[in-house]
Amino acid sequence: MRPSFEQQIEQWRRRSVDEDVMFDIYDGRVWNQLVDLNGQVFTRQPRSLMVSLNVDWFQPSDNMKHSSGAIYLAINNLPRNTRMKFSNIVLVGVIPGPHEPNDDQIQNFLKPLVDELLVLYNGVVMPTYQNPNGEVVRVALMSINCDMPAARKVAGYMGAMATKACNKCSTAFGRLSTGTRSSKPNFSDFDDENWVQRTWEQQRVDAYDWLTATHKAQQEEKQASSGTKWSEVHRLPYFDVVRYVHAHPVTMAQTASVPT
Repeated sequence: MRPSFEQQIEQWRRRSVDEDVMFDIYDGRVWNQLVDLNGQVFTRQPRSLMVSLNVDWFQPSDNMKHSSGAIYLAINNLPRNTRMKFSNIVLVGVIPGPHEPNDDQIQNFLKPLVDELLVLYNGVVMPTYQNPNGEVVRVALMSINCDMPAARKVAGYMGAMATKACNKCSTAFGRLSTGTRSSKPNFSDFDDENWVQRTWEQQRVDAYDWLTATHKAQQEEKQASSGTKWSEVHRLPYFDVVRYVHAHPVTMAQTASVPT
């Protein structure tokens, strides 16, 4: 750890807090409710890092059709003015091109990350600048923040063209014909008062049900009926794949600026 890093990740504890005002991620329910193996609030102990996962793709050079990807983490304990600096972003892995991996292939890239997150959730002793002999450092994944196509791939949801296309509810939307043997979901005239919200518990059941299917046709049948596929993040015992998956803040900002 860098000389000032340990002080920076603990600054949030000394901030002034206005009642009923949400100023930063520290004021949210996930930050204050996610617990460790002992049932204690995870961030109560020092050096307990709460991270967000982002996966995105880019074209590495001009005049070519090639898409490479990056898997990276943001450390939310850091102050907001330094949280997203290049020096503070953890590059977990690079996904080679030339094309984006499909829903199933991307899980192979996420598996090593989840393996390490399982260990880090319990805590590991590592030397720090303040204590070269070692301190316990813990890490928990508190959110997946990608654009919606990537978030669905990472978290094991079906894409936007599926009948059960929403990652927050289990509504089976109607279909609109777009030509011979083709259709798309009909999101118009929705009755949100009768939507049934997805639950973390049912998502786990559906995901493991998909994973243990005996053949591909059975998997396709299950994913069509539930809108759910397998994701490696289901192995994290604390990760609520319904609550903790969000549209990327940049995407939300762009949406908010669209005239209505």
